[in-house]
Amino acid sequence: MLVKNLSSFLVVGFLPYAVNFFLLPLYAKYLESDDFGIIGMITMYIALFGAWAAFQIPSSVGRLYFEYEGDEKKSLFTTIFLGVIASSIIFVAIYIANAELLSSMMFNADGDFSKYIILGSISIFLTGINQLCERWMVVQQRGPLLLLRSLWAQVINVSAGIILVIYFKMGVAGFLLAMIASQLVVSIASVWVLRELLTRNVSFALFKESFLFSYPLVFHALGGIVFMYSSVFIVEKFLPLSVLGVFVIAEKYSQVIKVIVNQVNKVVMPFFTKVAKQSEIGALSKMQIIISVWMLIILMTVFAYTAMCYFFIPKFMGQEYSQAPVLVAILVIGYIFRGFYCFSSATLFYRKLTNKIPKITVAAGVFSIISNVLMIPVFGVYGAALSTVLSFFITYLLADYLAPKDFKIVYDWMEMGKITLLLSGVYIVIFWGATYLPPVAAMISVAITSLLIFYCIWSFGMFDFKEKVEVLRNEYAK
Repeated sequence: MLVKNLSSFLVVGFLPYAVNFFLLPLYAKYLESDDFGIIGMITMYIALFGAWAAFQIPSSVGRLYFEYEGDEKKSLFTTIFLGVIASSIIFVAIYIANAELLSSMMFNADGDFSKYIILGSISIFLTGINQLCERWMVVQQRGPLLLLRSLWAQVINVSAGIILVIYFKMGVAGFLLAMIASQLVVSIASVWVLRELLTRNVSFALFKESFLFSYPLVFHALGGIVFMYSSVFIVEKFLPLSVLGVFVIAEKYSQVIKVIVNQVNKVVMPFFTKVAKQSEIGALSKMQIIISVWMLIILMTVFAYTAMCYFFIPKFMGQEYSQAPVLVAILVIGYIFRGFYCFSSATLFYRKLTNKIPKITVAAGVFSIISNVLMIPVFGVYGAALSTVLSFFITYLLADYLAPKDFKIVYDWMEMGKITLLLSGVYIVIFWGATYLPPVAAMISVAITSLLIFYCIWSFGMFDFKEKVEVLRNEYAK
């Protein structure tokens, strides 16, 4: 059951980025680097202005779902669902009415970008509904259904993108409209799947409980968005829009690693909560095993994927994006620290200490702004990537510091150091050998060699990897 759900969640999260991996080179023939810069700014707008549109209420699902049964659980879903819709409508209406003002605030470059602000606002409304439905399906452990949902979303997104961007040559507007079309269909399908949870029994008490749990996370989300997107915003202010476009492309490719980290977290956190309800000590013990397994897999993935990007991006995106592979290599390091943050903050969420989470992300956001302002003028776009990595590292340090002293995640740094040294040495040799091959052959060789390395680690029982997986599989099945 663990492997089935984890595999489904990984594919669900990974699929959009896998599609982008091959779709972006096609789009690059019809979109300029400036256009990708605009897309990056609108993506930031959706994240930033969507952070408070639904007051992060969908985030309460992972914690409150286990508190209720039967009709009360249906009432919880209905109450949150209506709350998300009502709140989003109000904020999105305000955004659309002030599109020109928001456009002038967001963009330093000349031009009318208000139509993109309007399209981004529509996306914000649909995002709230999708987040709620997805989180509910996640805690229900309906991995295969989420996979099917994601597959249809990508079919619609790709089809609409090809029609609007490539056939009708609608540029950035076509890109955003394709995204909205995908979100709309998925929203309708998700609500239909969960329609049995809709009831007339709406509870103000349940809304209040979910709101009180979630509203501190608005500041957490804002802090996270600031340190995630301040690089995009400040690059746009200091450097040409075309350079921002290169940075956006690097971010899109690096986010393959981010989504793996996030999807693993979505599976691990409900599991951690379930075990902690039985025994907090047992939950800490199981988390240590999870971290060990995760570290080996994520490092192999990071090394292999970074090497493949080095060969893929210049070959298929063009030399205009030659800086992107180095930016990817820097950014993916940050997502490893993102994983450590997720693990260390698990005890804060379980103990409902969400009031501490904003302190972490706001502090990291402030650090990100300062470091970007200082580093981008000196190191250019590479300074933006380094700032992102350092910001993720800060979130991990603060989460570990603020975690309850009697309920703190323990890391086996000695074992993780051995794993890092071994894999670093192996992949340096692999990468060096691959540079003598044509780009496509180099990528294939990296992929095949990585599978062989994993097979050897599994078969020879290195780092007790196989035994640890079996322990987790048995625990998850209980």
